[in-house]
Amino acid sequence: MITVNVRGDDVTEHILRRIAPRHAEALVKQTVGAIATKISKDARKSMYFSGPYSTGRMRKSVKNRRRRTRNGIVQTDIVVAKRAFYWRFYEYGDGDVRARRMFAKAVDNMRPRLVHEFKTIFGRKFVARLKKHRNGPLPGAR
Repeated sequence: MITVNVRGDDVTEHILRRIAPRHAEALVKQTVGAIATKISKDARKSMYFSGPYSTGRMRKSVKNRRRRTRNGIVQTDIVVAKRAFYWRFYEYGDGDVRARRMFAKAVDNMRPRLVHEFKTIFGRKFVARLKKHRNGPLPGAR
């Protein structure tokens, strides 16, 4: 399992917790989901290879699964369906098969620009939410 932690800007976090906590949580969930989607797409790109398992089943089996928020921690998992169980052999290597590190490479590629991506995606989603509700207060705002 690969875990990535992102800490928000304290001022932004404070404003969102005070003004619209329900919307803030939804925006963070959407942003984390969008980042997970980018990582899974990057991993899928490296799944183009030949061999007995080159049917595309593994690429089609990669999905994002949002977890329930606990203690203010938002998580989205990138999972591979059981029908493509052999992804482990490609990711970690096994016997004659050399490790291809599809998911680890995708996460490593995202790491240097993670904060920038988070701020960019969150900003876009935040502005879109404000435009949607510009004629009145945000529902659920205090």
